[in-house]
Amino acid sequence: MIGHTMRALRLGRAARGWTPGLVAAFLIIGVPAAIVAGTLLYQRSGVTETSLQPQAVRLLPKGNDPRGVTVGVTWLKDGWCVCEFHAQATETASKVRLGSVIDR
Repeated sequence: MIGHTMRALRLGRAARGWTPGLVAAFLIIGVPAAIVAGTLLYQRSGVTETSLQPQAVRLLPKGNDPRGVTVGVTWLKDGWCVCEFHAQATETASKVRLGSVIDR
């Protein structure tokens, strides 16, 4: 009984000839299609940006870049990631004006 089942599952010569072609076609078409679908889903979900107002601005301690500052914002969520926040600033000869801090 098991021998008959195993013989029935064996691929014939014609089917074995098609198998590499089918695998290649799946890899050539299927993988890029999956990448495109994943990219489209990611783009539709979008990136959420939150604008935060700076609460404190301080110069970095001595020995650091004198043009660098530390910016404090009120953050009510748990946790954060490095490079999660971005600040916009405008600079003149005598002043630096800090705009909103963006959380991405």
